Amino acid sequence: MKIYLKNITLSSRIGNLKRLIRYKIYLQRSIGYLSIINSLMIFYLFSKSIGLPAIFIPVVILAGIMGMLILGYLDHRFILEKENELLVNKTPQFKKYFDGVQSN
Repeated sequence: MKIYLKNITLSSRIGNLKRLIRYKIYLQRSIGYLSIINSLMIFYLFSKSIGLPAIFIPVVILAGIMGMLILGYLDHRFILEKENELLVNKTPQFKKYFDGVQSN
């Protein structure tokens, strides 16, 4: 079975590709949030099973959120910038993109 794409222009293909990429980003971000919620539920069940006091649960959750923020900052500060530099050195076309991202 052959599919003919005579009436589809290049701009519509690029538009569809951008739409698919946007939806993929939405899915990836929602998966991240769901994994955090899942981790919180597992911790809640674990804490109830070993009999931790109820006040201890929010303290550990806040400490976990602070830890994630610190790790995210360290990753962005030290690792992401070096990865971007390596990518720009390998592929100079990305320099314009990364200059725009870092200026914002």
